Amino acid sequence: ATVDGRAGSGSINRAETDEGNASGGASSGPATVVEGGGQDTLKLSFSGTSWIEVRDSGHGDRYRDLRVAGDVLEIMGVAPFDVFLGDAPRIRLSINGDDIDLSQETRIDNSVQLTVGL
Repeated sequence: ATVDGRAGSGSINRAETDEGNASGGASSGPATVVEGGGQDTLKLSFSGTSWIEVRDSGHGDRYRDLRVAGDVLEIMGVAPFDVFLGDAPRIRLSINGDDIDLSQETRIDNSVQLTVGL
């Protein structure tokens, strides 16, 4: 996984934790947590393979990678987040515990590009 493309920033840590599963659906493994300087949490739960890219307003690039079914990803940062999802119907998205309905934003190729947390 690529976390914050800027070398030497030191502000983002990637950790595997079981805590993300407590509130997050039917995940088969631990959550991947991307920590950054911010109070907002973007949570993505995957039911299939999908490419994602996330940027936040505080530090820019926050995360980009391919995730698979059963993965849970929590990205901490500064809202709003700019999000690109490669196969949106396979992703459940929430910000600070509030679910986001992607059905109205999904394009014909099943991708979604949106800003959340305004």
